[in-house]
Amino acid sequence: MLNINEIVPWGRNLEEYCSMFSLSAGDLSKSILCFADGTGSFNFEMYQQGRKAISLDPVYSQETEVLEEKFNEALEYSYVYVSQLPGNEQKIFLETEQIREKATNLFLADFETGKQEGRYVPYEFPHRTPFASQSFELGLCAHFLFLYDRLGADFHYASVSEMLRVCKEVRIFPLTNQMGEESEMVLHITKRWEQTHNVERVDVAYGFHSLGHQMLRITPIAETGYLRG
Repeated sequence: MLNINEIVPWGRNLEEYCSMFSLSAGDLSKSILCFADGTGSFNFEMYQQGRKAISLDPVYSQETEVLEEKFNEALEYSYVYVSQLPGNEQKIFLETEQIREKATNLFLADFETGKQEGRYVPYEFPHRTPFASQSFELGLCAHFLFLYDRLGADFHYASVSEMLRVCKEVRIFPLTNQMGEESEMVLHITKRWEQTHNVERVDVAYGFHSLGHQMLRITPIAETGYLRG
């Protein structure tokens, strides 16, 4: 169940998604379903380009005004935090903050229209989505699964199972938890699906710390013709 006090509207953009998921031009032309997608501008930027993406997140059950209020609270907290950093770190953080602010504002301006068009769908892991099996070519999940490894193995199994039910390929970033350590759930998920799927660690160009530069890519073995000995 969504706790409104836990919402942190701090969005990411299309360029960042391309980096963290190693998205090629061909990938962007696929039908994409984004899980736990939050308040970023990826969906809107894809829509502007005439591409297909649907975003899922429990925050989409909220009104725009509520999300905007939470965003302003996050900005105020960020300003206080930045003011306490050394000068050289302030510059780096402020540049990142500007990206977050722009992405979130683009989302907020698009949110009501996108909801009406079915591009933003309220949904919370690990429940069943309203979509038919294998109806999307690519499923993405950024900064949720693995990051919150305290949710446990059963939660992660069920969530990834639903992603694989509706998507022909799944990519999850990063492989670390909130402590910056590799999540124990990565090994659990790998062992769970390695007999029926190719489960690959892939280095990506996006990295917010030394361990956060890999994603997990899961594809059916039959899709690539790969056979295990």
